[in-house]
Amino acid sequence: MPSDSHFRGQNYRKLKRQCEKTGTLFVDTEFPASNVSLFLDESRTSNIVWKRPGELVDDPQLFVEGASVNDVTQGILGNCWFVSACSALTHNSHLLKKVIPDPEEQEWSRKDKKRYAGIFRFCFWRFGKWTDVIIDDLLPTRDDKLLFTRSKTSNEFWSALLEKAFAKVYGCYENLVGGQLADALQEVSGGVPETIDMRRFKYAMGENWHLKLFNHLKEAFANKALIVAAIAPKDKDDIEKPLECGLVKGHAYAVTDVRYIELDAKNRGILFFVAAERKLMIRLQNPWGEKEWNGAWSDGSEEWNHLTETRKAELGITVDEDGEFWMPFDEFCEYFTDISVCQLFNTRIFSSSKRYMEATFFGSWKVNGKSGAQGDWSPSSIDSLVGSRCPEQM
Repeated sequence: MPSDSHFRGQNYRKLKRQCEKTGTLFVDTEFPASNVSLFLDESRTSNIVWKRPGELVDDPQLFVEGASVNDVTQGILGNCWFVSACSALTHNSHLLKKVIPDPEEQEWSRKDKKRYAGIFRFCFWRFGKWTDVIIDDLLPTRDDKLLFTRSKTSNEFWSALLEKAFAKVYGCYENLVGGQLADALQEVSGGVPETIDMRRFKYAMGENWHLKLFNHLKEAFANKALIVAAIAPKDKDDIEKPLECGLVKGHAYAVTDVRYIELDAKNRGILFFVAAERKLMIRLQNPWGEKEWNGAWSDGSEEWNHLTETRKAELGITVDEDGEFWMPFDEFCEYFTDISVCQLFNTRIFSSSKRYMEATFFGSWKVNGKSGAQGDWSPSSIDSLVGSRCPEQM
């Protein structure tokens, strides 16, 4: 897929041809393997070593058996706002191929090792157009382990490389500490994000507000929208504070399913002739790959006995501590405070699904000036604080 522009003027095919011609691996001078790409203060000392995937494992791959939420596990960097957006992205294969174009061509080749040149290409939606971002595959490590985002499959590297490309766009890895959920969703999709404040939604919708919200999210998910939810902290000391229910404050979760779950009639005693009870449920993914909801309908809880083993398998119910879990929607509404929904609008003329018209406007404003919005803009509490893990861990 051709992009509309090249970040910092770097052309993937031209640079790769140069590497193939000279028989050398690509080294990105625009985002060097040094402190300037890690920290805001490049004079900091650290024991971080930059290594290529082939120096960490014997058989590196971009993808191993496709993409899944287990491919995106947050490292020591406090960037769950971006990682959760990437988790949501794994549920839309068409969109993933826009963000990681020509994956077969970029994949390591077991047969033709000369094809590997240490250069990778990603695309992000920037200022109204898809922009190519080129990186080398030198990644920050400590003790031969990736420091930041990684896959649970040790020889799979697409998520780590995607994060590096995003860090390049933002200037350095430390600039990814804390961020806005809507920004990450938009930049990996080109869609239009909406932020739902649960308290405001409740008062605006009135009676049955949670059912209206459920149906809104269910329809959005069915239309391939990317959805991320978060629990706002009261202050900075509240960030990443674990709750007794297993959820974490000041933390973002990707929404990986929204659906009614019908309880099996055979498990409801003599009332088997009554229409099956429908439970409003939502599935979420913690980008840490652990720390799950432990209340009703959590992994392994007795409530799942209302479903047959076949039905549980269809829903992907496991007792693994993998960060993904189901929870009742009413309890989701009790704990979560903010939801970002990134709608992907279908503008194709010949389409049987809902179609939208698209218009794009470009503008600019001067440094120290105002954008034209009323009043002074300030980020919401959840967007400004979510995932602000201390950078000293690096």
